[in-house]
Amino acid sequence: MRSITAPLLMVLFGLPLAHAQVGAYDPAPTVPRFTLAGEYNYIRANAPPAGCDCFSLNGGSIQGGVTLRYWLRAVVDVGGAHANTIGALGQNLTLLTYMGGPQVVLHGRRIETFAHGLFGAAHGSDSYFPTNTTYSTSANSFAYKLGGGFDYALTHRLAVRVVEVNYLHTGFPNAANNSQSHLVIGAGLVLHLRTKTWTPDPGNQRRDANRAMHDMDMQALKPPPPATAAAPAPPPPPPPAPAAAVDNSPVSEAAFHENIKDALFDYDSYALRPDAQQAVQEAAAFLKLHPAVKVLVGGYSDERGSADYNLALGEKRATAARDALILNGVTPDRVDTISYGKEKQVCTAEDEACFQLNRRAAFMPKVASPDR
Repeated sequence: MRSITAPLLMVLFGLPLAHAQVGAYDPAPTVPRFTLAGEYNYIRANAPPAGCDCFSLNGGSIQGGVTLRYWLRAVVDVGGAHANTIGALGQNLTLLTYMGGPQVVLHGRRIETFAHGLFGAAHGSDSYFPTNTTYSTSANSFAYKLGGGFDYALTHRLAVRVVEVNYLHTGFPNAANNSQSHLVIGAGLVLHLRTKTWTPDPGNQRRDANRAMHDMDMQALKPPPPATAAAPAPPPPPPPAPAAAVDNSPVSEAAFHENIKDALFDYDSYALRPDAQQAVQEAAAFLKLHPAVKVLVGGYSDERGSADYNLALGEKRATAARDALILNGVTPDRVDTISYGKEKQVCTAEDEACFQLNRRAAFMPKVASPDR
């Protein structure tokens, strides 16, 4: 029995490392606050002193868990199993276990791998428990269970416990060494209750966010590079085109968005890159031709990072676009800003093309007439 369970335990405790290597790890998945699992259990047990006088039991268990940290869960496990005619005397065995302990969890997008060490008590009844001088039909003992397994999520509320394998040790009297080893294999269903998006290490993420904000502020305060030697004067520009006529009439929302596009940003940055500067210049030109239009600049980010950090980053992006509009001739009283952070995403796919569309400063008319 020990020669079988030892390799199984090594495999189970190695599952989290293998799971991380294949890339299933999710930096911010949906994590249940509470779990409730029901399992069918097959138990292969032994009854010394006659070596491995092994027999099988069938039963089930209920396991409840509370998430304490992103990677740690407290678990209570209650199980029961029964077998008929397990020995030469024709005795039966009903085995009950009551255990609790820590469970280490590795969360993925659909696969959740876990390993635990549970400790408690076992109760055996309807059987034969000999001592050196007498015997009884029921007994209690200390028990522990080491093992783990993995679940596969069907929805954010329901998962299948594909397999759970445990080494169970009990110490019932047997007139020899008072020690029994059991191999427990189970499978079942798991309910996830009160799920939430859980940041793996909020302390480190806050420190990283503060450091990134500091770096961005320092970058903004850096003096411009020294001017290089003056290049030869360019040829005189062609005569300017006649100025477009100013239109004080209201502008429809469709016309507004047809002429004014979003300014896009690089990851974790609020600096206006060349294409964003061009978008702001075109927006300023349109607004100067329509002085009755006021604009709201919304700052957005992609879904990565905490909500607080992305709200601050969105505000900086909106402010950068507003300042650029003012530098291009739009009066400050016509421009307001707001930050949505990672809310109101225009794209929900998890790839860089979608992330880029969400990293933006969006221009919206504050007052517009119905579409014409």
